[in-house]
Amino acid sequence: MKILKYIVPAVLVMLGFGACENMDDLYKDYLKEGSIYSGKIADLSVHSGYERVVLSWNNPTDDVSKKIYIGYGLSDVEKEIVIDEMVDTYEITGLSDYTTYFFDVRTMDQYDNKSLASTITTQVFTHVHLESVGAPVFSIISDEEVGAAQIAISNLSGPTNFFTGIEWTCKNEAGEVLAEGDHIIDPIDLEAYIAKYRGTNVTSLADDKWIYDAELFELGKSYTFEYTISYFPSIFREKTVDGYYTYEKICSDSVPVEGEAAAICIAGEIEQGNAEARFELDKTQITFLSDELLYGSFWQNGAPTPLVSLNGQEVESKDIYVKGGYRNATHDNPAGPIETIWDNATAVDAGTGKTTYGATFWHNNGYGYPYSFFIDFGRDIKIYAIRFFHALGATGGYSPKDFELWISHDDNPADGILDDWTKLGDYSNPAGTNTSYDQAYVEGIRHSINGDDTYTRTFRYMRWVGKTEIGPFDPATATSRIAELKFYGKEAVAEE
Repeated sequence: MKILKYIVPAVLVMLGFGACENMDDLYKDYLKEGSIYSGKIADLSVHSGYERVVLSWNNPTDDVSKKIYIGYGLSDVEKEIVIDEMVDTYEITGLSDYTTYFFDVRTMDQYDNKSLASTITTQVFTHVHLESVGAPVFSIISDEEVGAAQIAISNLSGPTNFFTGIEWTCKNEAGEVLAEGDHIIDPIDLEAYIAKYRGTNVTSLADDKWIYDAELFELGKSYTFEYTISYFPSIFREKTVDGYYTYEKICSDSVPVEGEAAAICIAGEIEQGNAEARFELDKTQITFLSDELLYGSFWQNGAPTPLVSLNGQEVESKDIYVKGGYRNATHDNPAGPIETIWDNATAVDAGTGKTTYGATFWHNNGYGYPYSFFIDFGRDIKIYAIRFFHALGATGGYSPKDFELWISHDDNPADGILDDWTKLGDYSNPAGTNTSYDQAYVEGIRHSINGDDTYTRTFRYMRWVGKTEIGPFDPATATSRIAELKFYGKEAVAEE
């Protein structure tokens, strides 16, 4: 027993020395690493999107933290993610189970020991937030007087969502696509966009109607619209006394939703100017034909005059091109390429302070009438009207009064002589438009090609011929000028 009494204290002493050595090691580790625990993250924040979130935070500066741990669920941790590096932002997708999620974010050391937790709770946008959104409403109005049908859309935005875009197609009963269109807000400035529409219940595309040929739609018939509409879902809070809507949260994602709707074509009146704007031909495809392109080799070595087709009869080409008496117009805008017929450049009239077209024009270079220019529309087209703009606000500038329009659909334009010419008609601009700043000058003078807005035959090339001047004109001191021409029609095929 005495021996046992001495053995026990000896063992305790030995254990004590061992414990002291372990404590010394831990203390040395503490001095070396600065901490024996991984540090807690700071400033945890979350941005909610559609079925996803982006978490962000600031990491600690200790040397122990090696990994990031994220746990999340409805009100406690149900799923876990371990990231083997010290990231400070992370996206979690597929959050469709709940509309509110709890997040637990921590650091971990190399042995997977977790730090103290930083937590946050947020609402996440899911399919639940899409159920309260109303479907867009389509309408078709056919106006026989202008020969156009208008498609418009309403019910696109309300207090619980912010419309960002729509793409659609319209089909008949046989499933054929008759029309299609889109309206996309890009780029989207979310804050400005919400500030603009926060006081409205419903946003309609009142300023963006799609115009098509009336012949596409039959009165009384029903048509199907397949669409994809996109918007920012929001969580509505209340409407203030001054009529503004406030929100708990707005989704950071624009969400696309597919759907289908129907509309019956009804008779109605649409704005003619709006209809024509939709039929205005793309200017970027139209070019001016130079003398070299027109004459080619036929105008060299004595200028032979081959036969060309004119109103169905074979005539000498000089009757069209009038070599010698023919005058080609000149582009007079140093800032624009000579190949363009117009560039929409404007100036300000010093006397009125109003916008003018005097800064860009075509002119006859001082050699009088008649003069012409030839243009290539770049594809097969038909037109029903043109709009003529005069060049005012420039010293010595005058505008044509009487002019002709010719069209050609040449089968072999490479030979330098355009063929298959037809004269559309003679046209006249009213007197007085050369000197006064009136509505006709601002909006241009519209000319119906056939007098009833029916289409021309298919063509690609046009010759504009200026014949007389509005008011007195002295080619020695002035030039006859055209500011701009606009053409209204549609693309066509040669067989039409």
